[in-house]
Amino acid sequence: MLLLAAGFLMPTGAAWSDVFYVISGPAILVALWRGGFRENWLDPTRALPIGLILWSAATVFWCTDPARRNFLYLVQGLCCLVYFAGLVTALDHARFARAMGTVLILFGTLNAAISEVLYPWRNGIGGRLGGLGETRQAILGASVIAVAALFALFRALNGDGRRWWCLAAAIVMAGFVALTQSRGPLAGLSAGILVLILASRWRWRILPPLIGLPALALMFDRSLRDRLIGVFFPV
Repeated sequence: MLLLAAGFLMPTGAAWSDVFYVISGPAILVALWRGGFRENWLDPTRALPIGLILWSAATVFWCTDPARRNFLYLVQGLCCLVYFAGLVTALDHARFARAMGTVLILFGTLNAAISEVLYPWRNGIGGRLGGLGETRQAILGASVIAVAALFALFRALNGDGRRWWCLAAAIVMAGFVALTQSRGPLAGLSAGILVLILASRWRWRILPPLIGLPALALMFDRSLRDRLIGVFFPV
């Protein structure tokens, strides 16, 4: 959990990944050797991602110029495979899964809040927001924060004891995603929000303002409409 939290605060993603794999990689391999890996590893939800990881690492390696081919690509694929195997095995334990969601929400919100405060000085008003650590890359960072925002919104909509804190965290992180101006994460977050609301008992109270207020804003504010069109359909 400390390593997961550190990804939101360390200065660069490269530094964090080095620390993460040096510490967690051997621990995960030992746990798997001791039987932590489930027997149903041929289940499609596990086998297909493993196949995708192996295929991606191999194709990145082979598509490069033979004179510049670097075995580091294969090492990176192996690290990703070890991480995936350890993560999905640990998620079998309900307490770990709950704690992981809490870490994502707390440190994702902290990362987003710091990034938004620094936004005017680092990126300039109108520029694309850049995060901290693992969220420094606009598209990948927005994806990470979008996932954390959906964790927070799920808890807010499903009667968590800290509902309003979770809702506030989801709003802060949604603002981060919007300021990155990353179309894919923004569309994914919007779809995720809609799904969570439709699946909740609050849907008839939340859906009208959720859809109606942005529609009115876009209808009467031409600059906002032009900016939104510019993000999704750049000239």
